[in-house]
Amino acid sequence: MEHLRIAALHDISGFGRGSMTTAISVCAASGIQCCPLVGAVLSAHTAYPNVTIRDLTEDLASCVDSWQAIGCRFDGFYSGYMSDIRQAEQMLALYETCANPSAPLIVDPVMGDNGKAYAGAFGPEFAGKMADYCGRAHVITPNLTEAAMLLGLAPDAWREDSIFLENCLEQLLELGCGAVVLTGVRDGAGNIGAVYQTRQGQKGSVFRPRVGAYFPGTGDLFTSVLTAALLRTGQDRLDWAVGTAVDFVQRCILQTHNADTPPLEGVLLEEALPELWKTLNRKHKK
Repeated sequence: MEHLRIAALHDISGFGRGSMTTAISVCAASGIQCCPLVGAVLSAHTAYPNVTIRDLTEDLASCVDSWQAIGCRFDGFYSGYMSDIRQAEQMLALYETCANPSAPLIVDPVMGDNGKAYAGAFGPEFAGKMADYCGRAHVITPNLTEAAMLLGLAPDAWREDSIFLENCLEQLLELGCGAVVLTGVRDGAGNIGAVYQTRQGQKGSVFRPRVGAYFPGTGDLFTSVLTAALLRTGQDRLDWAVGTAVDFVQRCILQTHNADTPPLEGVLLEEALPELWKTLNRKHKK
């Protein structure tokens, strides 16, 4: 099997599944080495109260310089939560100097959810700079709230606009990215999933029955699985990668809902990881 390596820019939260701990776990279960570029250290993810945050933006440049001097090479680049949008500059600097041929840049533009921006610096200026950064990406994975913010709209604009979904994929592609995967979309028949579109005109959607519970970190899990699937099968199989990610997230949500663990702790992904390995390995061998 090919030995793959990605650079992942995320925060790391000590408690609660998400961000870097999820990315590392999913990549390891997929046979991919995940090299962490840590943008912030949190005591827990931000859905918890009284969280401590240490921003590491000023440390990233020296880390990137070190990786460049060592001669590190990466087969993929994946960024998520940024406590400071300047971190995107360092990710691009790393991408421009350390990417293997055809290595994708996959961006989860973490800024908000459920019609609200996250607490912190996630205002219009941050969203505008994030949109510029997303324009450099091969694949972006916003939820509906983040899609509205990337387009310069209010975070809850999608609630009021009946044709928002119809238009936003085309509008997001105009940012310059290669493909958009919009997450957290409901089909009006009790299902939830993702819709996607590429610059080449490939379109599709994947929906599964919605579970009546909310678990933080499922967006991180989705994009982590999507990234692993794309690296294992190739960027031309976005349809399969989206389906794999939706199915895995649903599996983890169902398992966690049935276990009745505290929702804030996130989904129980650990027990499902061996099945992800089997899924990706079977596809890779075909």
